Amino acid sequence: MKKGCFISLITVITILVMAGIYFYKTNKGFFQDFSRDTIIKMTTKEFSDKIKKLDYTPYKDSLMTVLKKEATLLKDKNFEKAMSQFGFVADKIKEAIHDGVVDSTEFAQIKSLVKEHERSAKDRN
Repeated sequence: MKKGCFISLITVITILVMAGIYFYKTNKGFFQDFSRDTIIKMTTKEFSDKIKKLDYTPYKDSLMTVLKKEATLLKDKNFEKAMSQFGFVADKIKEAIHDGVVDSTEFAQIKSLVKEHERSAKDRN
């Protein structure tokens, strides 16, 4: 590679990186909203596929409903809070579906966790 081509390549890459950093700093909310929605959508789809493969119990459909409801509620929250709350719910769902069957106690734990997050978000005044 010639010296001129190398220097031009380094210059162009530097300008592109700096433009990307500037765009990220000025439009941080856009990236956070996009990534929050994408992460929640992908995780919900993955859990939905895993739940569909479980043995049939009366709580299987209810778990799907709770998961979708939680995902829609978290789309309105800020990035950090949404990710932490969805992480707790995702961990509980992972524990519940690990054995292949969702029983009443596991479902009750997940449902109470979701209600707890709803209550803490409501304005008490």
